Amino acid sequence: MPDAVFYLKVSPKSLAYRTLKLHGQLEYWESGMDLGLSRDWFECFSLYQDRMARVFKEMTERYGFSRLAADRSVETIQKDLRARLKKLLEPTAPDAI
Repeated sequence: MPDAVFYLKVSPKSLAYRTLKLHGQLEYWESGMDLGLSRDWFECFSLYQDRMARVFKEMTERYGFSRLAADRSVETIQKDLRARLKKLLEPTAPDAI
């Protein structure tokens, strides 16, 4: 069992923007084009990412994933994640005798 699972929750709109900025186009698999949800890449991307978000929401509730808002800046997300990891890695105080 892992000590923690971090789910970086991001809106499909933000994810599409980041993908377009990085690659100049939406990626085939990340858009769910293989599922044939739509012939329009952006619509298919939105539909597929909505499906993925529902599954991750269920997994978060079932398994207690720690959710981080990932629509924020990379720097802010990194600070938040580092703070959460630091809490996990800090040694616990010894039990009082």
